[in-house]
Amino acid sequence: PSYGELHGDLDLRRYRNPDCFKGMHDGPGGFFDVYRIVFVRLARTTGLADHAPLFGVNKTPLSEVTQFYDYWLGFTTTKTYPHVNLYKALHSTEQARWADYIARQNE
Repeated sequence: PSYGELHGDLDLRRYRNPDCFKGMHDGPGGFFDVYRIVFVRLARTTGLADHAPLFGVNKTPLSEVTQFYDYWLGFTTTKTYPHVNLYKALHSTEQARWADYIARQNE
């Protein structure tokens, strides 16, 4: 992976679509390559790069796959992801009365 692929903001929404990878293989653009990059970036942006297990490849042993899922299924972060807020803040004075309600719903 390039420096640009491993650093910067990570918008996870794009990786919820199967069109983000091209085939179930380890090569460039394949499932294992794409999601390996995603989890490396996620670990780096949350300060976990030294502790998080790698995503693996097509032939990763089951014990390593289990270790990966055990780690990430217990993952929590204090990092905010405002792009996933249920409601978008409104900037219109006409709709300002909803601003407090929206803020509470997004917490």
